[in-house]
Amino acid sequence: QDTFEAFVSACQLEPFKVTPKNAFDLLTLAQEYEIPSLEKFANEFIQSKKLEQPEPIDYLQVLKTKAADRTYTNEDIKNVSSVINDAIENPDFTDLPPELIFQCLLFADPYEINPENLLNLTYELFDKKASSAVPLTTFIDFEKMTPEQRKKLILNEQMNTMNSTFFAS
Repeated sequence: QDTFEAFVSACQLEPFKVTPKNAFDLLTLAQEYEIPSLEKFANEFIQSKKLEQPEPIDYLQVLKTKAADRTYTNEDIKNVSSVINDAIENPDFTDLPPELIFQCLLFADPYEINPENLLNLTYELFDKKASSAVPLTTFIDFEKMTPEQRKKLILNEQMNTMNSTFFAS
């Protein structure tokens, strides 16, 4: 939050606060949006404070570890949601309990989710554990699927069994 506010203020040529906590993020934003003056300022701040680039956090691993002992928080889920496409491509993602997979997708920006990766994840879960895959079908945009993909999903035996069980109960 403070990084975004500082970035916006810097872009509007208003006073802003650089801290050891947000300096590298500001530098990244300055480089990404090609703002040389902010990039120079952030670099000088980092050098003057002799700051070290923090190690990147593996949010998926953090959530997986905390899920094992049920100590995860909504913040952990939101962190994974912020890198949802990387998480979907990571084999460890399918090791999460189904409700956490669903929540990660629910918190993610739906426009950011790669539909092909989501479909592949759903197929993979059908093979691993169908009960984990069925809820994910609510996130799939069937209009973006090819007729073959729709057929494969809709005619999936596990999908039909799970849906029959759901509607029978």
